Amino acid sequence: MTSLTERIQKFSMTRKQMAAILTVLSAIPVFIPIGVPIPIGYTTRDFYNTIQSLKVGGIVALPFQETTAHYNSYRDGWTAMLLQLFTRRAKLICYSLQTETPQVWETLFRFVDMSKYNYTYGVDYVIFPFLSGDESALASIGANMRLFTTDLYGTKTADIPVMAKVRTLADVDLTISSYSSNDFADMYVRQWPARYGVKALTTMRAYGDVAQHYGKYIFGCEDRPAEYEKLTGYAGEDLIISDAQNVTAVFIYFSILLGNITYFLDKRRRQVVSEGQVKKQ
Repeated sequence: MTSLTERIQKFSMTRKQMAAILTVLSAIPVFIPIGVPIPIGYTTRDFYNTIQSLKVGGIVALPFQETTAHYNSYRDGWTAMLLQLFTRRAKLICYSLQTETPQVWETLFRFVDMSKYNYTYGVDYVIFPFLSGDESALASIGANMRLFTTDLYGTKTADIPVMAKVRTLADVDLTISSYSSNDFADMYVRQWPARYGVKALTTMRAYGDVAQHYGKYIFGCEDRPAEYEKLTGYAGEDLIISDAQNVTAVFIYFSILLGNITYFLDKRRRQVVSEGQVKKQ
């Protein structure tokens, strides 16, 4: 009967075999979520906890300065954020500070399918058209949340239920921004949370831009969407990619370990054989 040691010594794998195995392992999480444990950073946990502490029915202002080029990369992180906001029945007021941002909002809301979560446009959320000016735009909106006379679709702001009790940023319970230019972070902090005392969050690659404001004006960052998707239970592409990387990494480390064991066992076997031959001579 072959011993375990002999079996290990006979272990071998071609590059083609390893490539095939890695391909299969990386594909598994796409069809079957594995949920490999991953460490959750404090900025991600703060982001989650801040939304979780939002009062039911709270009003959230979302000043986005995003392009369609970022949509595919950020979509699932934003989706996880929306799904958590839905659990708080948050009212969403969406502002667009880049020419393409209205398209980003529309595409995102179609992907999420807001009606499936009993979210009605105008009653639970609203999208306003693009406003140029960056910092001056932020200042103007903060001072007058009803700055636009109509929403993106031409409905009079005065007739939109979600805006009925909102005049300035002081009437908002939370603000969450996402942006494509790094200098936007300081503008956002100066004109919104610092001026009105409203808790603020940022999404996507933002901590490095707001670290100096963290804990005073900014109370969470969604920099690592895979971590956030793990917390919310939404298995988006970021979490799938993380699972695939972790599963294939475990296999690679196991192969390296087994290869080293095989090498040293074989080395030991050759040494024993060599010593035996010397003794016979």
